[in-house]
Order: sequence, then structure tokens, then C-alpha cells
Amino acid sequence: MRETQLRVHLGSKASEETRKKMSESHKGQKRSEEAKEHMRIAQRKRADSDEEKNIRSERMKGNKLWLGKKHSEETKAKMRTTQARKREEREAQKCAS
Repeated sequence: MRETQLRVHLGSKASEETRKKMSESHKGQKRSEEAKEHMRIAQRKRADSDEEKNIRSERMKGNKLWLGKKHSEETKAKMRTTQARKREEREAQKCAS
């Protein structure tokens, strides 16, 4: 029954008032040594192995989509003119305000 009740609220956001009530009800709560040990074990299980950390690190390194490519001179010129136009527009807005 309890698991079903928990699933009903999964993904729903508690109101600020409800969150304050929950916070107050948990303050000063003493944990048993057994409970502390269970939490310790759960946190250790969460930690990734070095291999998983390395895999994630390699996957996240650099911009793989643009690797080895360069903008053509024509594209660079277009980018320069666009940036100059945007800069002029920002300066015109500053002067107008």
C-alpha cells in the first residue's frame, strides 16, 4: 500500500507551504546507527567506478561535431559583417535610450 501511495505523487511538485511543513517535521529527527549505515551504503553504491568516470569524461570532451573542420574565408567574412551589424544596432539602441 505504501509503495502505491508514493507512486501517486511521483513527479508532482509540492507547494511552498507543504515543503515548509515537511522541513519542520524532519528537523531535530535523530537517526539510528542502523539507518545511518544504510544511508552510507546507499551513497557508496551511487559513486561511479573510475572506469565509468573516464568513459563519461571522454564522451564529454570537446566539440565532436565540428572536430577537424574550419570555416571558409567566405563564411568568416559573413560572420564578421553580421557581428558588426549587431554591434551597430546595440550601439544605436544605447544612444536612443
